[in-house]
Amino acid sequence: MLGEFFGAVVEYIVAVETILIALLTAFIVRKEKQREKRDKLHDKEDKERREVLDKRAELRRQESLLSMELMSANISLGIATAYAVKNDKTNGAMASALQRAEHANMDYKKFVKEAAADSMHTVE
Repeated sequence: MLGEFFGAVVEYIVAVETILIALLTAFIVRKEKQREKRDKLHDKEDKERREVLDKRAELRRQESLLSMELMSANISLGIATAYAVKNDKTNGAMASALQRAEHANMDYKKFVKEAAADSMHTVE
């Protein structure tokens, strides 16, 4: 009789232990799926963030190149102007420098307009 009692208790303990292990396993699997879903979402957000940063870097690079061209054209125009004032006449250098400055200015304005238009499209 005592043996049957202990046998029933052992069976009960094993059954409870099996249920607890099953519940714990289900909990762990659920948490793992949630983690994978969260990681996938973070990966997507990171990719989008990198794309935005890359695009901004490219815009900065273009703007920097155009700014350097503007500065160079401005220096050329300044030098040509100084020679024109010094010699009291304009020459081909002045016309060339003026054309270069106007071209650089148009390129820069075009860049600014395109960047603004692109910015408006990304906001929508």
